[in-house]
Amino acid sequence: MAYLGQVDRKASNVQVFNVTSSTSATHDIGWTPPSEQTLIVTINGVKQHTNAFSFSGSTLTLGAALVATDELEVVGINDIGNSLTPVDNSVTTSKLGDNSVTLAKMAGGTDGNLITYDASGDPAHVATGSANHVLTSNGAGAAPTFQAASTSGFISYTVYTAASSTWTKTDNNPTKLVVEVQGAGGSGGGGGVSKGSGGGGGGYARKFLDVTNIDTCTIEVGTGGLNPTTNSAGNAGGASKFYKASGSGSFTSIDGLGGAGGAASYGAGGLGGVSSGGDLNISGGSGGGNSNENNHGGGSFFTPSHYSVTSGLNPSGPGTGYGGGGEGSRVTGGGSGSKGGDGMNGIVVVWEYK
Repeated sequence: MAYLGQVDRKASNVQVFNVTSSTSATHDIGWTPPSEQTLIVTINGVKQHTNAFSFSGSTLTLGAALVATDELEVVGINDIGNSLTPVDNSVTTSKLGDNSVTLAKMAGGTDGNLITYDASGDPAHVATGSANHVLTSNGAGAAPTFQAASTSGFISYTVYTAASSTWTKTDNNPTKLVVEVQGAGGSGGGGGVSKGSGGGGGGYARKFLDVTNIDTCTIEVGTGGLNPTTNSAGNAGGASKFYKASGSGSFTSIDGLGGAGGAASYGAGGLGGVSSGGDLNISGGSGGGNSNENNHGGGSFFTPSHYSVTSGLNPSGPGTGYGGGGEGSRVTGGGSGSKGGDGMNGIVVVWEYK
């Protein structure tokens, strides 16, 4: 049958103190009770009310001193109300409630660090980066790190008009370029029996380049064709080029050839220059010719075809722009004023990107 009555307490939970022949009101019972309610104090078998004694640490203080014939007994259930301290590494995740660990309970760290997991799956910290660094993944099996932000997009552009120049990557450290190369225009033909013909415009090429392995490039800019004498054919414009000078990479030279000079005295207009090496290659426009009134200079990518509407006056020099052909002479007779117009110089424009 079932056991009736109070279940025996474990010995580890019960403490007993006895004293006889004492005439003192204070007694050290040998342990510190959690509270007075955990004690049963009897004198000569009579239970004492909790108001009749008090405790400070392990010292019991009675309301009055004992007499020598009194028998004092203190029974304490010492474990009741005690705070239990788990042994190290004994608390499992199932004992913790969700969202029960607050920030205040976490171990302190370094300002700016982040928590991550290492290759073993153990918590680790990401060291603080410098100002304006960004958190960058290093792939599976490696913790992320703070790194300098990589810039991308447009950096700057440079216009080259000198006859010879060098592009150097270390100036801005781009990885990509868009290069525009415009050849020079040919000069117009001189006037004789009839008016001269126009010079051809220079060729144009545009190329997108990856310059990761290119260090320097040579740039050549063509000079517009000149017509230094009267009643003579115009001169061709010079070629403009962009090609590799140093580095382990390579690419095909980007060339815009100059336009041809116009014929003198009612001849054919100069042909436009061709281009090569670009993703986009556009030939220059041909100059006007074979007509007493059609002596316009050939157009280029940067300059439309142009024509002087002032009858009897010669073009004073090259027009405004790049790569356009010179106009043919509008003065006839072969005199000192029958010179054709000069062609326009070429240009190279380099756009840099990350």
